Amino acid sequence: MIELSGRQKRALRALGQTTPVALTVGKSGLSDELLRDADAIIERVELLKIRLPSMDRHDRGPLAQRISDALNADLVGVVGHTVLLYRPASDPDKRRITVE
Repeated sequence: MIELSGRQKRALRALGQTTPVALTVGKSGLSDELLRDADAIIERVELLKIRLPSMDRHDRGPLAQRISDALNADLVGVVGHTVLLYRPASDPDKRRITVE
């Protein structure tokens, strides 16, 4: 994980506006299968948008952080029921997003 500056997070959130939701966490919560799918997707696209279930807003932040930690990704932001995560591709030749 890299430490993103405020400017970098703003740029990624701007990109996230047009990024479709790739995964939805069900009422049963996090599963190993969901995390495997999320890991495969974020490796491919680098910027991952996940929809969280209806829950108390105070519980969404910790859940988003757990997902971020499990994926070794940076938590760009949590807005409403949506989490935005960033992790650069492990292969530098396959990186799509440049964060400066």
